[in-house]
Amino acid sequence: KMGEAHMLRGQAWLAKGDLDKAMADVNAAMEADPENIDTLVLRGKVREALRVQDENGGAVERLDPQ
Repeated sequence: KMGEAHMLRGQAWLAKGDLDKAMADVNAAMEADPENIDTLVLRGKVREALRVQDENGGAVERLDPQ
């Protein structure tokens, strides 16, 4: 049950764009239920969002290094 609660909260954080909180909840969900396929899929979505954020952040820094 706690794994599902963390997963659902992670989904909410992802939807709001708070990727650090989303990943923290996904990690907690994985600890509680490492075989939950929905949590595994969500982890992939959060990782992809973090990758895109990092790529876009780097592009912005190159344009305006301040």
